[in-house]
Amino acid sequence: MTTDIYKWQQSWAPYWSFLEDAYLTTRHLKMHLSSIKSPVLVLGALQGLIVEYLQEQGFLTYGVDPEKQMVLQAKKRRDLRLIRADAFFLPFRTDAYNTVIIAPGIIDYMSDETLAAATIAEASRVLHASGHLIVTLYQLSTRVEEIYRNIGVLTNDRRFQMKRIFDLFNKGMSDPLGCARLISGWTDKDSLSAFYHWIKLGLTMPAEMKREYNNIKAIVKAAQQDGISQDVLLESVPVSVPYRGRYEIEQILRNVNMDPFELRVGNRCMIAKCRDKARFTREDAALFSTVRYRQLGPFKRDLAIETIELTKKFQLLMRPAVDALTLRVPRGSIYGLLGPDGAGKTTTLSMLCGLTAPSSGRITFGSNTFGYVPQELAVYDELSGRDNIRFFASLYGLHGTSFEQREAALLELSGLAEYADDLVGKYSTGMKRRLNLALGLVHSPTVLLLDEPTAGVDPQSQHLIFDVVKGLNASGIIIVYATRYMEEALGLCDQVAIMDLGQLIIEGEPSDLIRSYGTYRIDFELDNQDRGPLKQSTLGWLEKIYGVRHVSSNASRLTFVVQKNRKRKDFLKELDVYCNAMEISAEFIGITEATMDSLFLDLTGRSLRDDIYRGTAV
Repeated sequence: MTTDIYKWQQSWAPYWSFLEDAYLTTRHLKMHLSSIKSPVLVLGALQGLIVEYLQEQGFLTYGVDPEKQMVLQAKKRRDLRLIRADAFFLPFRTDAYNTVIIAPGIIDYMSDETLAAATIAEASRVLHASGHLIVTLYQLSTRVEEIYRNIGVLTNDRRFQMKRIFDLFNKGMSDPLGCARLISGWTDKDSLSAFYHWIKLGLTMPAEMKREYNNIKAIVKAAQQDGISQDVLLESVPVSVPYRGRYEIEQILRNVNMDPFELRVGNRCMIAKCRDKARFTREDAALFSTVRYRQLGPFKRDLAIETIELTKKFQLLMRPAVDALTLRVPRGSIYGLLGPDGAGKTTTLSMLCGLTAPSSGRITFGSNTFGYVPQELAVYDELSGRDNIRFFASLYGLHGTSFEQREAALLELSGLAEYADDLVGKYSTGMKRRLNLALGLVHSPTVLLLDEPTAGVDPQSQHLIFDVVKGLNASGIIIVYATRYMEEALGLCDQVAIMDLGQLIIEGEPSDLIRSYGTYRIDFELDNQDRGPLKQSTLGWLEKIYGVRHVSSNASRLTFVVQKNRKRKDFLKELDVYCNAMEISAEFIGITEATMDSLFLDLTGRSLRDDIYRGTAV
């Protein structure tokens, strides 16, 4: 998607309700409900319109949109949490969804055929092999297409000249001769023929075009009430976008092995439905070398644990503690479950080791033996450290001289050999945490589940626990490590699944997630103390710079939050142009790099450390 498309969607997002149901309607979706199966992913969610409708029909549905303002409006208008991400680089694992819907406005606006093909390929990657991919595109009726060709809005090079519609709207019926001159300049028609076509259009305008005209009038009026002039609003409209017909879409689908497919052209919307997709491999990705394509390496390894739509509901909670969670834990890894209190980490671990029965879903773990170290200390204060180990070993039938060597190794591993015969009631919190860890290892598990193992410990014990975890993993034990601290996830984990409200938000290698989806902050000192903070309207224009997620200001400082994949040199150059035009004097202070915590904030709107479920953590 080009920069001008982003700017158009940013400017028009608050008024998209006038347009959102104009093309892909619930009526279109009803025709395909029999092909839709949960979980569903919607790319380009039209401020949550499709997500909301499918959820009302009982489907487990998630939405992704590349534009920040669209995501914010979905939250504001429908109380829906959409994920902001590029459609051609999705933050989800392979085979994650049984249905993927690409909404109008995604493929349509991509001038680069390679990028359009890569978007469909990426949707194919996250689609289950037996699932359905539904690609929808704007489509003009035959009559409207003919009219637009006659007046030069639809050109022979298959471009839809969007700006020309708004040029005609500006002049309107008040200046028919001016409109005729525009049409004459866009086509090979003389002025008289152009005038005839314009007058004929005014007298016989199809209802479809009248609705569009009225929608534009309503948007302009709403914007003016917000203090935005018509010229400023229309200035963000892109010059042109591609207009793809049946043949062009068929070629794109075949280029990414999406064949066979069913293609249906309906009223104002073309829908392509594909099933039984061909596997899209990394070798195939070479065809799309101009596009960043995520490497699939971590998911190619043998899996130690796999969960499919794992769900747990408790009667006293309004929402599921774990909601359709699908995870794949590779063998040999330290796999992190990262999220705030109440995210569902503890419930997930309890289901993995069999302490809690799932409400629905499936867990597969092969021939692994599990060890579980709970967040609550499972030690007996009235026993010594040695006797604690012996007691838990006896539960597994381990005792006598055959276990003595293992016992000594566990005491040494936890740094408690010197205090083995002391009562645990006299241990510090850090020592109890280390003993807690040792107890989860008495039966030599192949998979160790750790729930907040460093909660409340001193730095020395924390470092020892980290060293033990790394050593255990190096010896071949698979670790699933639940934590709320991004520093631990970055320092320990090969793979991280970020959870919130019982759902998987994003998954991948920590450094890759930050690089691809994180933000960095740039601070400037303002030389305008006498004038106070910048006006909200000024901040609004600065926020239109490509890559900017948020802008804030006080009397002395201006701060930008910028997406990580936006080159800093290009951003600073564009910012300089804006500042000069607005007469803003600002001196660069510094850059704050992206972190896992800031990434979580970007995705959910709050910090990893926000404890909004105090007393009801699950």
